[in-house]
Amino acid sequence: MNNILIITESRTVAKTIAQALGANVLHKGYFGKGQIAVTWTGGGIISSRPKCKFQFTVSSDMTADETFAANFDFSVRKDSKGKGNRRASEKDEAQIGVIQRLWRNAATIVNAMKPSAPGEVIFTSLSNYIGIDRPVVRMWLTSITRKEIVASLENGGNAPEYYAEFHDNAIAEHTIGAHPIEPDYAGLEPSQGLWCMADLKAAALTLWGWAPAKTAGVAYALYNKGLISYPSDNTSTLPLSLTATVGDTFANLRHHPVLGKKATSVSVTGAESVWSDDTDALHAVTVTGLYPVDLSREEEMLYIVVADHILDVFSPRKSE
Repeated sequence: MNNILIITESRTVAKTIAQALGANVLHKGYFGKGQIAVTWTGGGIISSRPKCKFQFTVSSDMTADETFAANFDFSVRKDSKGKGNRRASEKDEAQIGVIQRLWRNAATIVNAMKPSAPGEVIFTSLSNYIGIDRPVVRMWLTSITRKEIVASLENGGNAPEYYAEFHDNAIAEHTIGAHPIEPDYAGLEPSQGLWCMADLKAAALTLWGWAPAKTAGVAYALYNKGLISYPSDNTSTLPLSLTATVGDTFANLRHHPVLGKKATSVSVTGAESVWSDDTDALHAVTVTGLYPVDLSREEEMLYIVVADHILDVFSPRKSE
């Protein structure tokens, strides 16, 4: 029996988490060793559909999760490549079978989905589909690094203080179908300070004509590989607790073939305005210091732009 089951969206992230915890023996559909198993969903493996178009069950004493469960049916997603009467793919059916078995045998479930509203919906949909009650801990990883993974598990999860409200809002928005309006990035200029996701989208649109969805996809791929922090929507400062981490990042960038020369002239004291006493778990997009290897051309382009901008912000001339 596995005491701990960790579930994330991406096989790449699952492998990184497993390696950090010394549980990186590959089995069919998961990594595991000893009392830890780490598996993945491959995105939103469970679909949620309203039970009735004309009736909605809700009351003042129902939580967001209870409202979601009461009004939606949950099933393995249909194969997008199918035609006519679409069915779940054999791959998804096999993976959900693995997750169900591991879940049944676990004492504790760790939700290691992306620190985002879609991550909450993906995990909650999965939990509703499986229907087996287990204690759940939230592993809130702003960076997919060994240090943060190990610290999170040792601390019983590292979700921020506002996590309960964040989760409820994410599920409620999904349940009632409310979605934020996408800005017109063609009219936005990326911030001169540190960047959030909106700034990334504006920069990529200006530089290469990338659609916002494409930029988000490439950014999430870099996050999954542990190369950048989670690109949150509107946070452009760094908590002071990351001072040492950012300093280590600059030291590592000095070995980069493109950015190395610029990295030699920067320090964490080069931009006082980017630091904040706010302990918000999400922060501006930063590179983590891991050396970028095996990147696609588009991942390399976005990584260099993010890293180069950070070096610009912390450059001594910026503080003059």
